[in-house]
Amino acid sequence: MLFGRDLRLFLRTGMSESTPTPTVYDHLLVMFEQMVVVAWAKLGLRPDPLSGKLEPNIAEAKVAIDVVTFLGTQVEQQLDDEGDRRQIQNVMRDLKINFVQRSAMEGGNPGSNAIGSEV
Repeated sequence: MLFGRDLRLFLRTGMSESTPTPTVYDHLLVMFEQMVVVAWAKLGLRPDPLSGKLEPNIAEAKVAIDVVTFLGTQVEQQLDDEGDRRQIQNVMRDLKINFVQRSAMEGGNPGSNAIGSEV
């Protein structure tokens, strides 16, 4: 993902007089990216970044996706680039769709695990 690239560069290089101070939305974008990685891992669709293993946990995936959705809705309004807004919306949608599919595969009732009001 590309959202927090400027903030990551700032964190690596430090602050100079010409470097603008990151906003809270810059920090939220970094958190968004991190939680997206966690959500995919908890869905069991990508390896856990710490263990390197597929370790699905649907209950934790739901929490991670809820957090991703909250963070995404907070920052997408602040983005000037329509492509970045669309990318955030697509990630949130893809996570929710995969959550419903994984819940059904595990025999759960995805309706009872609905994420937000959009699923």
